[in-house]
Amino acid sequence: MGAPFYNRRMRARFFLLLVFAACASPPKKPTNTCDCGKRVCGSVCGKSCGVCADDGVCSADGLTCRAALAVGAPCTTDLECGNGRLCLTGSQVPNGYCTRRCSAADPCPGSALCELGSNGQEMCFAACGASESCRTADGYQCDAGGYCPACVGSCGGRTCGDDGCGKSCGTCDGTGVVCDAGTCADDYQAVTTMKNANGQDDLRWDFAALPTDNGFVYLIGGRHLVEPAPQTYASAGTDEVTIYNPQDETFSSPPGIRLPAPVAHPNAALLGGVPYVVGGVTDHGDPATESPATGAWTYAGSSGSWTDLPQASAPQPSMYGALLAMGGKLWLLSGDLGGNVPSKRMDTYDPTTQSWSPAPDRPTARSHFAAVTDGQRIYVLGGWDGTKSVATVEIFDPGSGWSAAPDLPNALADMTAVVAGGRIFLFAGFDGEGPNRGDLSDVVQAVDLETHRTSLVGTTYDALFDQSPALARDGSVLLFGGTDLPNGTFDPQGEVVQFHLPAP
Repeated sequence: MGAPFYNRRMRARFFLLLVFAACASPPKKPTNTCDCGKRVCGSVCGKSCGVCADDGVCSADGLTCRAALAVGAPCTTDLECGNGRLCLTGSQVPNGYCTRRCSAADPCPGSALCELGSNGQEMCFAACGASESCRTADGYQCDAGGYCPACVGSCGGRTCGDDGCGKSCGTCDGTGVVCDAGTCADDYQAVTTMKNANGQDDLRWDFAALPTDNGFVYLIGGRHLVEPAPQTYASAGTDEVTIYNPQDETFSSPPGIRLPAPVAHPNAALLGGVPYVVGGVTDHGDPATESPATGAWTYAGSSGSWTDLPQASAPQPSMYGALLAMGGKLWLLSGDLGGNVPSKRMDTYDPTTQSWSPAPDRPTARSHFAAVTDGQRIYVLGGWDGTKSVATVEIFDPGSGWSAAPDLPNALADMTAVVAGGRIFLFAGFDGEGPNRGDLSDVVQAVDLETHRTSLVGTTYDALFDQSPALARDGSVLLFGGTDLPNGTFDPQGEVVQFHLPAP
């Protein structure tokens, strides 16, 4: 047997030995990827490897902890401040401010103080003993409470009101002077005089003022003087409708825009930019013969005419009620059913199905009330319960129903109301002390939409009542028309005035 053959045989045996060794060797244990290993923080496979102390931030590989930034330090992101901490930013928080929420059970780290922040929540603020302890280069100052607020106030030329951080820029002195956008101004400012379709002075009152999204205002129905006057309270309903253009302060009356019938104190609302009128008062010049108006219409601007709403399942007509638009529906709050019989009924109208449906009754039966909506809830305020004026305030939430709120300072009926600047403003009214719902009161009352706190904030313009308020696109309030009662007779003014919102 030659050497080549022997060599081949040996190589074959060696190869078989290698194969046998490989097959006989135990398999290597796989590395356990769910072990923390050298990690000191973070987690693997859902298992914690540790938590960084004092709100420290864990590195991406979990091998190190970075200390949290001190309370009051500049920042740009929450994570930069620390685990669970917050970076407050904004125009009045220059270069950011590190903080975190706190409570008596969860105090602030180090010497930081737990105080109420501008957002109404308890937050940690850097402690200080003098302005030098705060970031004065960024504008922060030591507060009298011994901490550095996360807010840099600026009056920016304002002579009154708030600096944005809860401190005053000044106050306004004198009766009838309010702070409006940082400037002291008269609470009312005359804008223009109302005009009718013929270009003459429009001396209406007790009409509906419906502002549109493009700034125009529908002035619908109302009352006008009856001449010669057959008695002291001499007025009659009107079918007049005009549109106010605030850009050039003009009034127009397109063809076909007059109501199908005269209606005083119309229950009117805009839904989807379309005017609706559902009843009101039929006034022929004698309060003793007033009756609920039965008409229910919507105005189609494209065709220039009013069309009847379906009468099937329509609620019983009433007067001195209200119509509101909320959630894609109309909400009709019934008033006096006739003969001084106040109602507590509420109904909804769905324009998509063109049908009426009953809604939860109001807790209190009344008429001559004020009613507004903030888009989420309905507010019913004051009114007449059949024997007296009331100060009752009730709120309707479609999700939870009716609830009571604190009473108004003054019990009044026949108030007009508008929502503006987070509050409801109510103008004038009758106190119920005497015939025809009592004596006229020229007060302006307010209700805070968030806290429901009520207050007296001033008096009406020239002691007028039945002014029709409308919220302008710039957030101001315009008051249209109105009348006073010198010697017990109507004296309509036909003015448009701007109401400057008083400071909260």
